[in-house]
Amino acid sequence: AKAPERCTSEKSGFRALNGVNTFYVEVTSACEKRQRCIINAYVVGSRGGKTGQGTLTLGKASIGQETRKTWSMKTAENGGMANMSWSCKDL
Repeated sequence: AKAPERCTSEKSGFRALNGVNTFYVEVTSACEKRQRCIINAYVVGSRGGKTGQGTLTLGKASIGQETRKTWSMKTAENGGMANMSWSCKDL
């Protein structure tokens, strides 16, 4: 049996916005149902580590369209190493 295709995806990384260093996770959904996504992150830089958790609620996507939202947390530096997990469920 073939595994079902996933209708959500994520992109993450470090960036500086208006002089504020952040780690971000952007979740994109092509699902035909609303989704609630939980994000857990642990970021380590040369100034220590920081833990963060967030929840994103993405709306229903029309056929051929996508919805996306971004969660971010402040970091001491614009870079480092990140361990991150995420999961989404239908609402």
